[in-house]
This record gives sequence, structure tokens and C-alpha cells, in this order.
Amino acid sequence: MAGLATGYFAFRKAPDTTKTDASALGASSIILSNKYLATEDHRTEVMDQGFITLKNAIARKDMLLQSRDTAISSLESYDRLLVTADYDIEYFRLMDYYTQFYMNYYHWIQTGDPGANTSYQLALGQFKAVMAYHEQKYEKEIVRKGLELDEARQLVVLTEKTPLSVRWGKVVVVLSLFLLLLGIPGAVRDRANRKFAGTLYFDAVFRPAWISTLNLYHGTWRVGLFLMAIYLLDLVVFSSFSSTLVPLCLGGLGLIFALVLALLINRGRDLSKILVTLLGPKVLFLSLILVFVAIRGPQYFWYQVWTSDLFRMIFLSLFFMLLFRKFQIYVTLSKRWSQGTLFSAVIKVSIAMGVQLLLVGLALIYFGLEGIFAALNNDLLLFPFGLLF
Repeated sequence: MAGLATGYFAFRKAPDTTKTDASALGASSIILSNKYLATEDHRTEVMDQGFITLKNAIARKDMLLQSRDTAISSLESYDRLLVTADYDIEYFRLMDYYTQFYMNYYHWIQTGDPGANTSYQLALGQFKAVMAYHEQKYEKEIVRKGLELDEARQLVVLTEKTPLSVRWGKVVVVLSLFLLLLGIPGAVRDRANRKFAGTLYFDAVFRPAWISTLNLYHGTWRVGLFLMAIYLLDLVVFSSFSSTLVPLCLGGLGLIFALVLALLINRGRDLSKILVTLLGPKVLFLSLILVFVAIRGPQYFWYQVWTSDLFRMIFLSLFFMLLFRKFQIYVTLSKRWSQGTLFSAVIKVSIAMGVQLLLVGLALIYFGLEGIFAALNNDLLLFPFGLLF
């Protein structure tokens, strides 16, 4: 099943956005990733073209000013042409900074070039200033359809989160690995014949069938709180992908699943130990994506997804394998902790999943399918809105 799902999604081609006109670019990840990939060999020429277009617009205005008394018979028409020329200059200046910003940003994402890192941050500051001026000056004017400024503002927010998300991504990955290494059996000395609770975390991920209700553990609550803290830090770092909406919804549903299943298993007894084993696979699952965030931010992950078939195949293979492995672990843990049958364990996991689906269904009824997908997509900036609806 994992192989079939991987084969289907990994080799689906992204929509062809390489022919998108530079003056009509959106800010979605898929468009900018493919636009950069198609022009990376001519990156300098692409950025120079924006400046050349701006110079030509300024030259056209100068020619218009010189022809006031000779070429224009109607002053009203002349004034309209002059307003249009002014708008062209402001618009092409905005697009020039925008092009410099995203070309340098994706060049840094692809290569890690420090010079591109500095250049994109400078261009980003200039773009923000010109965008604010452009919106203020032409607030009540009918302007042409081009760069979607709402998407561009969201892209600016996501980009400004990149340095912070990289730092916190590294912290979360290091903490996850640290606790995983401490949980290796024998890494921490037993205390009065009680195993270190980190071993529960290790066993839940790698050998859930070894877990026994007869074993005693020390530091269970501390390890549980530590895992919960790592899980919440995972969600905070995930907010660098978007606003708080996506990690709040997905993370909340994940915690509800773990709590419901923990209460169903053994009627809530040994709650701390059960939560440690249930949170273990979740933390490892989230760390798969956070590894890429720790390298060069969330857009590094999306750039690889949209531009590399090999990366998509490898990542989705791991993703689906971990997904199926996670539910296999939950069934095994339910059976071990409750000392019941395999059928009863499947029922418990299904009930916990049913609670999740019930909450999702209520959200769909209240907000509507289109509203939810639009809200999530607008935060993630994965697709241009027109590709979805």
C-alpha cells in the first residue's frame, strides 16, 4: 500500500508554470520554485531584465514629457498618459525588487550561497518599502492585474520567519535525537531495577512488541513532559510554514488522538507511560520534515518537493512508510498495554481515529470544504488559488 501510494504521488508532475509571465507572477511556492528552476542558468540576466524594463518605462515617460506641445492635442488625454506612465514606473520598480528578492532567495535555498542570502534580504527590504508606497499611492486607483499583493505579503511573512525557523528547527532536531539516544537500552543506568523511561520512547519507535506492563520505569513523567515540549516545539516550527492555523489544527488533532487512545487503553491507568509511547512515533514523524527546515527553512523543503522527482519519491516513500508504521505501532501498543486481543486493539485505534474524523467533519460542516482548503492554501502558499478552484 505504501508503495502504491508513493508511486502515484511521487511521479505526478507539477503544473507547468515555467512560461508564466514575470509581470504576472504569484507568490505561491510551486510557481516560484519552477520559475527559478527554469531560469537558474540565466539568473543574472533575469534580474537585469527587470531593471532594463524599469529604465525603458522611465525613458518612455521622459519622451512623453518632451512631446507635450507637439504630439498631444488634448491635455486630458495627455494627463491620462502621464498617470499611466507614472504607474508603469512604480509597478516595474516593484517587480524589479520582487524578481531580485525571489531569484536570490531561491538561489540561496538551492545552494546556500551567503552572497545570495545577503542579496535577498536587501531586496526584500526594498520590495516591502516600494510595495507599501505602491499600495498607499494607488489605493483608490484601478490598477492592472499582476502581482497578487496579498500573496506577496504572506510570502514576505514566511520569508522573514526563515532565520528563526532554521535555528529552532536545529534545536528541535537535536533535542529529539538527544532523547532518542538516551533511550537506547543501557545508555542510562537502571535505578533499583527500574529502566529509564526514555527506553519507552526508543522501544515505542523501534520495537513496540518488547514493551511490557510488568516493567517499571523511572522518570516517566519527566520524559513525558519532555516529549510533549518537543512536540509543541515541532508545532511552533511548523508555524514557519504558515500562520498558526495549520499547526494548531493538525497538532491539536494529533494530541486529541493520543489522549483518546491513552484513555481507551487500560481505562486510563498508567497514563504517563502510555502517553510516552504514543507521542514517540509522532515526534519522529514530525522530525522527518523538520530536518529540512533545520537546513535552510521550510521553503527549502517545498523547493525540493516541486522540482525534484527523485526527492519526491524518496520523501514520500519514507512518509508513507512512517505513516503506516505509526498506526502499526499504535495497534501493537494498544494490544500490549491493555493485554487484550488484536481485534480489540484495532477497535480502540479506530475509535480514536473516529473522534478525529468527527471533529474534521464538524469543521467541514461549519466552514465548508472550499473555505477550509482556501484558508489552508492561503497560509501555506502551495498552489495559486486558481489551480485549486
